[in-house]
Amino acid sequence: MIKHCQRLPLAIRVLGGLLTENYTVHYWKQVSENIGPHLHDNNSLNSILSLRFEELPGYLKHCFLYFAHFPEDYEIDIENLSYYWAADGILRYSDGETIQDVGESYIDELVRRSMVISERDNATSRFEKCCLHDLMRELCMSKAKEENFLSPSAHPQSLSVSQRFLTHDPYTLDVEREINNSKLLRILHVYKAEFEGRKLPNSIGKLIHLRYLNIEAAGFHIRAQCLDGDDRIECCNLEDLRGMARLKTLVIALRGGISLENLSASIGGLGRLENLTVDYYGAKGRQEWIILDFNNLRELSLSIKIMLSAQLQFPSRITRLSLEFCSLVEDPMPVLEKLSQLKFVTLGSHSFLGRRMVCSAGGFPQLHKLELFGLVELEEWIIEEGSMPVLHTLQIDGCKKLNKLPDGLQLITSLKKLTLRVMGNQWNERLSEGGEDYYKVQHIPSVSV
Repeated sequence: MIKHCQRLPLAIRVLGGLLTENYTVHYWKQVSENIGPHLHDNNSLNSILSLRFEELPGYLKHCFLYFAHFPEDYEIDIENLSYYWAADGILRYSDGETIQDVGESYIDELVRRSMVISERDNATSRFEKCCLHDLMRELCMSKAKEENFLSPSAHPQSLSVSQRFLTHDPYTLDVEREINNSKLLRILHVYKAEFEGRKLPNSIGKLIHLRYLNIEAAGFHIRAQCLDGDDRIECCNLEDLRGMARLKTLVIALRGGISLENLSASIGGLGRLENLTVDYYGAKGRQEWIILDFNNLRELSLSIKIMLSAQLQFPSRITRLSLEFCSLVEDPMPVLEKLSQLKFVTLGSHSFLGRRMVCSAGGFPQLHKLELFGLVELEEWIIEEGSMPVLHTLQIDGCKKLNKLPDGLQLITSLKKLTLRVMGNQWNERLSEGGEDYYKVQHIPSVSV
């Protein structure tokens, strides 16, 4: 079999992956017979790669062909790619799943099949970026043309304008003209753009087939997604969000010029919203209220100075929460631990500025993963018995004033993975056998410092 691979590591990995899927002699002979006829026309390599493509499940074939839209050697953001797939109907997800998680699982399958190049980020353990090997790109382009898939890009800095449009530089392409020439556009992603008067082109509102909009411009960033076939995105400015009742995903990044009260009013009517991200840097040192009245919200990410108290009502069905730069002075745990469906919580850089944090008995009943990043003032953390009963993964990063792990950690028997990073050299000794904190972590299968 190896002689078919022309000594190319990629071909060997691909062929090896094919053979490990089925160890029967019949299957191996079938693979050999499919490749054999091409040995004498120097086409065995293409046959191996092509056979790998043909063996893909239907949904992964479409995912792979989608890479034909991107320029050669282009490094693709996997989160954005997941939203593209969802908007085009390639990615399917159900209750309890997120677009990002399903998209990452697709990438994982393609990576394991050596179809796509990507590595997990050390800090997040997630795939962040991906690209294609040159030979795989040739296969992708060939199959996309053969199957009349979406047209690949001819412009070195844009995606195919037949379906989507992307620019790295506001001066390389005429956004207004390209939009006017692309009436069937389903996905529009423009970044590093400048618009006159900080207003988006009116032509965006005329794109009746648009399902995904991501605008990153000077002073603001709006990303919106609608997955319903009977609705379309009609957002041209922040105020227009009020009429987008079927919107399911929304990302907003603002650099001043609007209060949280106005922001809350603009997004308050989005009753079907499931995923909300708000990055807001206009508070100028003061904390403000934000209203989060979304019954269907599952994921929430806030990089914003907010007032957190028992009066702040987080959506009860939320499963994933990320807070960053919130500058909270009071311990957020008494509020957050009452959200009974939370499974993933990230308290990021400067989200909490206090010295003491307490996780109470009975709190976080479904929490699966907890991440604490950059809590630079945190000195004491208490975990009471019965808190976080199903916690699987705990990551603590850059909390340098934390002088010891909570005693209650030893009571969380479900914990399988503990990671500490940028915490100081003393932690290697503290967590080693015989160290001061060893008895708290000896039950955890994977401890990394």
